[in-house]
Amino acid sequence: MKLEDFLNKYIIIEKRDGKKVKGILMDIRNHDEGEESAGYTTLVLRIDGKNYKNVYLIEIDSIGEVE
Repeated sequence: MKLEDFLNKYIIIEKRDGKKVKGILMDIRNHDEGEESAGYTTLVLRIDGKNYKNVYLIEIDSIGEVE
């Protein structure tokens, strides 16, 4: 799956440090094709009504959709 497939869906991210983040993927910032720019790609998740969290792609171990 591509990152764009997760847009506007409720997802769970498992980070490399073992922490998990759940939320709706609202935006993918600085998304370019190519591995050299992957570290700068940021996923913006809405955790609840007013809280957002930014997660760098380089921090992520896995991404899955919550059903």
